[in-house]
Amino acid sequence: MVSLSHGYKFLQIILVFLNLLVVACGVGLVAMGSVVDISLSNYGDLEHDSLRVAVVFVICLGCLVFIVGVLGLCGACLKSACMLIAYTLFLVLLVMAHAVGGVAVLIGARKIKEVFSDHLKNLYEDYSSTESAKNVIDSIQKKLKCCGVSGFWGRSPVPESCMDENGRKYTEGCLEKMNTFIQSNLATIATCVFALALLQVICIIVASCVVHAIRHGKAQTV
Repeated sequence: MVSLSHGYKFLQIILVFLNLLVVACGVGLVAMGSVVDISLSNYGDLEHDSLRVAVVFVICLGCLVFIVGVLGLCGACLKSACMLIAYTLFLVLLVMAHAVGGVAVLIGARKIKEVFSDHLKNLYEDYSSTESAKNVIDSIQKKLKCCGVSGFWGRSPVPESCMDENGRKYTEGCLEKMNTFIQSNLATIATCVFALALLQVICIIVASCVVHAIRHGKAQTV
């Protein structure tokens, strides 16, 4: 059985704590993806294939992060060099995936907003003729407290979803509100992705130190 020196035992404890955070992040990603997926189903026709792919990617990434975190926990608790090496390699791949994903979100933000803007305008054009489009627009206007594409409702009568509980019409347009909502959420997602990547880089460094202790004489065999 391997017994680490006091300094490296402290690193082992840190590694366990860090991997608890990684596991929690994995659960958080799965939960966030699931909540977004459920929310999208409420908007029906507003859902877009690219967004569906992004949601599935987040859920799958969360599952992978959770599994890798559990592997790191087991490797740290059992002081298994093999498990920690495998864990470190998986972390390197995850960090690369997070970096690419975060950059893709930042670069693709404008394109995502354009896609949603075009889709939202099409739904407004179909408001009077398609029940599903009407339901989506009414839901958006109620939730975001907006009216029409640009704050103006060109038809009559003005729908109830365009007004507050006192009967006053919302003055802000839904296109601007939706773009602001998307931009803020994309920024939050990108920040979380880079923060998780930084956490994993720290895990790689600490895990490498523990592996070095186990395999290169800084651990005592008892």
